[in-house]
Amino acid sequence: MDMSEEHISKLINGEAQLTPETAVRLEMVLGVPAKFWNNLDCCVWYFWKKGID
Repeated sequence: MDMSEEHISKLINGEAQLTPETAVRLEMVLGVPAKFWNNLDCCVWYFWKKGID
């Protein structure tokens, strides 16, 4: 994916927000559409900001 292990770890642990470019890279590697990753990231950050578990 042309990313450091540290950055991937931060993505997984919610310490870095997913960019549209990263979503495209995930699509290329995993075959899951970038739109899915962007929507998922949006929902996670929304609920995190709202304090909803």
